[in-house]
Amino acid sequence: MGYENLTIIRDHIVLETVPSLIAELASIEQGRESLVSYRAAAGLSCEHLYGWRYRLNLVSYTLSSARPKYCHTMVSATIQATEDAIKRRDIMNRLRKTYLAIRWYESQFGELPAQLQDLVPEFLASVPVDPFLNQPLVYRREDGGFVLYGVGIDGVDDGGKFGNVADLYGSGGDYDIDTPSR
Repeated sequence: MGYENLTIIRDHIVLETVPSLIAELASIEQGRESLVSYRAAAGLSCEHLYGWRYRLNLVSYTLSSARPKYCHTMVSATIQATEDAIKRRDIMNRLRKTYLAIRWYESQFGELPAQLQDLVPEFLASVPVDPFLNQPLVYRREDGGFVLYGVGIDGVDDGGKFGNVADLYGSGGDYDIDTPSR
């Protein structure tokens, strides 16, 4: 079952299967390449492709007071696009996993958790982190339900203003579990 299908049927999933779905989503995330390993591989690739020019850029970067995000302008756009894609992938996985854990918690206790920390360790191994801010996902109970989201690629908390799939690529708005299907 694909991620989009999981999102569509999320409110019809048999509760007994939720723990195994959460475990599988966690396993998928742990098995993927991390940003750290991607950056290391990108650095090795730049060294191989550009040699002394890349090393000169590293020295320039180290000595410069204006610290650009990446050293080599020839590859920085590709690196940034790939890092953003990894973060989008991770945030959507974490939103789905957290949504399921919240519903599982609600089925066990008859109420929504007061905070995401209430899900740890019984429902989730740790509080899910928004990869764009390195802070916990935003969660609040609201009008008998809840709001769960990440700030998205612009790094700005828009207070739960959600857009559509185009917003996943930097035009603003927060990410919720339905953003890719709008």
